[in-house]
Amino acid sequence: MTTEGKLHIDVAWDGAAANAVAVRSSRPLQASRLMVGKPAQNAVDTMPLLFSVCGRAQGVAAAMAAEAALGIEVAGSLHAARAHLVFGEAIQEHLWRVLLDWPRQVGIQPRVQLMTELCAGIGQMAKPLIATGGWKTIGGRLDADYDDARQSFSRVLKNVLHREIFGCDPAQWLELGTQQELEAWYENTDTLAAQILRSLAQCARFGASKVAAMPSPNNIWLQEIAEAMHEDPAFSHQPNWRGAALETGALARQRQHPLLRALTATEGNSVFARALARLIELMHLADAMRTATGNACAGWIGSQPLRKGVGIAWVETARGLLTHRIASDGGRILDYRTIAPTEWNFHADGALVQGLRGMAAASEAAARSKAEWMVQSLDPCVAYEITVQHA
Repeated sequence: MTTEGKLHIDVAWDGAAANAVAVRSSRPLQASRLMVGKPAQNAVDTMPLLFSVCGRAQGVAAAMAAEAALGIEVAGSLHAARAHLVFGEAIQEHLWRVLLDWPRQVGIQPRVQLMTELCAGIGQMAKPLIATGGWKTIGGRLDADYDDARQSFSRVLKNVLHREIFGCDPAQWLELGTQQELEAWYENTDTLAAQILRSLAQCARFGASKVAAMPSPNNIWLQEIAEAMHEDPAFSHQPNWRGAALETGALARQRQHPLLRALTATEGNSVFARALARLIELMHLADAMRTATGNACAGWIGSQPLRKGVGIAWVETARGLLTHRIASDGGRILDYRTIAPTEWNFHADGALVQGLRGMAAASEAAARSKAEWMVQSLDPCVAYEITVQHA
């Protein structure tokens, strides 16, 4: 059983630019309400089955929100294992874009076989944890040894990043500090990522908006979001913070990197900047996977009790921040609400809509191509359909 749905993106093009953009969603966003009245563990076990994308992140968020509501603390080893599962899922999603989707967009042969091999490696790393189910057991414990599998995958991933993505040691690439150094890299390197950025540099320096980057979760932010989730039944459909939409995802998380600070200062949160942010984040995730604690991406998962019987949890995913809020009477779920990153980025006045509105396009084909790049840069968790109409 999955809850899929679809995004319908309508672009009105006047012959020179997109003068209006609208997003319609057929996503069934009430799935979490089905959990009301169920035992907490039953609800946690069900949530990952409802989502074909980021199911592990959903399971981790559900378990941690329930633990926060019930006042249960878990061992650091289980917290780290959950984080590694989330990292592995995010790495797979990032690689899917870099190795498959982006090459198709710029006319490069996608690396299907390599992606298949890497997915198998991620599966082998996760298998010991998934097999026992302890990762999503409320108040559970680490009941599997996955260290060898994790380190083996980490070595394979580092070699792939070196050979296919960066053309050098990933840590060395991460030291690029200026736009001039970045440009010299992609102009003089023939890796897949360099070819893609070379193409993007010519065609995808658009998409900026006034939508602010989502802040890192903190007590004040979490309290405000949790209260809004509780008080407004429509909030999960069109979330906002203090009346404004936010952008979530790799660019929001990596915006303090020197390259991205310089880039966004000159061209805003463009499609090119989002692609670069994914590459930077891929390096950090690989480093987090290498270490037992995952400290390179600390803060990717977390939870907080709000009051007795109520807890909130957050999990960063490749697409952005996932939030679960649970209220429980100790035995059964009284209220369950979630916000997925797609609801932030594809908000009616969010990053996609603002970034496409007013976008110059000399032809209908150009308008469609730019809209496709924009959607992929924000990466919805469901299928989408783009319609361009002459207006």
